[in-house]
Amino acid sequence: MEIISSQIRQGIVDRIKNNLKALKAAKDAGYKVGKLRFKSTIKSLPLKQFSVTYKIDRSRNRVKIQGIRKWFRVLGLHQIPENADIANAHLVKKPSGCYLYVTCYVPKGSDTVKQLIDKPIGIDFGIKNQLTLTNGIVISWSITETKRLKRLQQQLARKKKGSNNYRKCRKKLQKEYEYVTNIRKDIQNRIYGLLKYYKVVVIQDENVKGWHSGLFGKQVQSTGIGGITSRLKHSLETLILVDRYKKTTGVCCNCGNKKDLTLADRTFVCDQCGLKIDRDLNSAITILKIGLKEETTSLKNLPLGWWEVTPVERDVTVRVLGPSSYIRANSLAEAGSPLL
Repeated sequence: MEIISSQIRQGIVDRIKNNLKALKAAKDAGYKVGKLRFKSTIKSLPLKQFSVTYKIDRSRNRVKIQGIRKWFRVLGLHQIPENADIANAHLVKKPSGCYLYVTCYVPKGSDTVKQLIDKPIGIDFGIKNQLTLTNGIVISWSITETKRLKRLQQQLARKKKGSNNYRKCRKKLQKEYEYVTNIRKDIQNRIYGLLKYYKVVVIQDENVKGWHSGLFGKQVQSTGIGGITSRLKHSLETLILVDRYKKTTGVCCNCGNKKDLTLADRTFVCDQCGLKIDRDLNSAITILKIGLKEETTSLKNLPLGWWEVTPVERDVTVRVLGPSSYIRANSLAEAGSPLL
């Protein structure tokens, strides 16, 4: 039996203390934190110091953990840049195996994403089409439960709880859940990677949590839109948020005339200027105009050709979203006119 080192044990204690402080702060702020429960297993070990609590041998693709004599062969060390300053790490156990999460610091400007698309983009989140961009690109996906996942759930329900067969079946089920979760995370990363190329990104602060209790709650859960909006709010520096109570779907993007729409109305027809446009595209353009008007940005007016899909945009979209077989990206027929 291997014994973890004192530094790793101290890291676990420090993490517990920090979690307790965070729970106390949340409780003082009025949030319900619930009752603390005993945790029998730890699936994450903090490795504080590089070359002390853990060592990396790039030439032989192996890692050594403090307290364990032998070296472990690992895959994926090529992902760490050569000029990176390696800091702490975490050893994480998942149903599919053990992983080492390494924190690296890269010199500023050496490996950053360049802003290749010098124009703003507005996004409308929806249920039929998950993302509708102001340039007419529609991005949609749906990750539902796999057939194997449903079969394993049925098998687990027939097993005797606590038996060896029950534990084996539960391990297979956990691995399948991880597979589905990884697909959703990959889609979120690709969407985030695509939007990082734009100079300004404008979205509406939608109440995605409220969508779950509606008629299409299951479809919303299978897409994971909430994870994408949360990722954009916390990580995207060029993001502009429009207040959720601003009316955008029933407002004409050309003249500003307001009109009531039902879920069955997929095309917006303005009674004042006669504009005929897809409702999601109309909402995306309205969100873009409201965001640029309310926020102080370097873009005072919409640049020429903002409604068009440029060759750079097309190449970036294909390169970022193309390798995934779960994402569908199409172009609306209405795109291509300055008045839409």
